[in-house]
Amino acid sequence: MTIVLLSMSLLIRTAYERCREDTGMMRLHQMVEYVRCQEDEQQRGGALRKGDKVYGIIESGSRHREIEAGVHEPENRMRMLTIFDNMTEGDRDDGGTRETGSPFS
Repeated sequence: MTIVLLSMSLLIRTAYERCREDTGMMRLHQMVEYVRCQEDEQQRGGALRKGDKVYGIIESGSRHREIEAGVHEPENRMRMLTIFDNMTEGDRDDGGTRETGSPFS
């Protein structure tokens, strides 16, 4: 009976530690995603934004985990996509906008 109780307590303790580590890693990932979508350089939780990269570090017990992600800037990608608009479609003026007119003509 003693062996069963000791083994059950060891399993429960191991499961709790593993759950705590995984929850911390998910929280760090959430902070990295939050910081990479912000406009200015900032630090939140274990995530730090420097230039065009976001770094996240977590240490729990003997484990050390790091996350590195690029900054999410969709406006820059959209600007790059509009560079070639004038070359692909001939019905645009120099400003990159469509000429106004009747849609049925």
